[in-house]
Amino acid sequence: MPRTFRIFLSISLPLITLVLGWQLGISFEQRQLADEAARLEEMSTGGVGSGETLTDPEQEVNISLLWSVWRMLLRHYIAPDELNSTELLYGAVEGLVRAAGDPYTLFMTPSQNKDFRQSLEGKLQGIGAELAFREGAIVVVAPLKGSPAQRAGLLPEDMITQVDGVDIEGESLNDVVQRIRGKKGTTVALTILREGEFNPRTLSIVRDDINIPSVESKLIETGSGSLGYVALNQFGDTSTAEFRAALETFTDKPVKGIIVDLRFNGGGYLEGAVEITSLFLEKGKIVSVERRGTVTR
Repeated sequence: MPRTFRIFLSISLPLITLVLGWQLGISFEQRQLADEAARLEEMSTGGVGSGETLTDPEQEVNISLLWSVWRMLLRHYIAPDELNSTELLYGAVEGLVRAAGDPYTLFMTPSQNKDFRQSLEGKLQGIGAELAFREGAIVVVAPLKGSPAQRAGLLPEDMITQVDGVDIEGESLNDVVQRIRGKKGTTVALTILREGEFNPRTLSIVRDDINIPSVESKLIETGSGSLGYVALNQFGDTSTAEFRAALETFTDKPVKGIIVDLRFNGGGYLEGAVEITSLFLEKGKIVSVERRGTVTR
């Protein structure tokens, strides 16, 4: 056998063996993934069907689908060290609640719940804007009075499309809020679409301490007499007591009427809204709360 041919064989055979082994490994991996995908599909068809009433999910839903997907992530995800069990759990629960299809039914992580409660206490750091989820989009309800958002020119009904250059399509309201919130002195860039404008604009907003007074009041003198003005910015923990105190300041001088300004109100506790409304109504329906099979007035 010629020496050149022997050298060629000694080089090519290990390469051929390596390539064949690599392809066999890939084929085995693909078959394994396909088998697991087929098992997952079979599991996913074993639950309650469309239109059926779910009474006990522990008995009626095959939860092994979740564990199988979780194990697939642990086995095949390209960066296993980046997987966090708590975040995976929260993501699964958030997806479960989001699948109900109701934008007002949501899951909050402990940190999100803490932020929410702090906002109702009037203490948080961010840009100071109330956001809402409408028809798949994140929309500004109102910037808080005197907030960084208001100073930067953010307006009600502005639709946010990007945060710091990241497209937020498909993200939940909580996800977007967490992107926007941050430490005092840092900057966040919001890309928005404004009604009547064709091109998006980007606003750079410097985060700050957001102190949200529930109530602000003053007397307004008019040609026909004095008016009491009360700006009710939220229905928080102390809003009812602050509102009562504001009304008492109007007893020193007779007023012909009272203006309650809700333009910058971002919402809050339903009970607080009912209590404040009850100050003006002796009887009648204030609100209806619909629950499954009942209506509470």
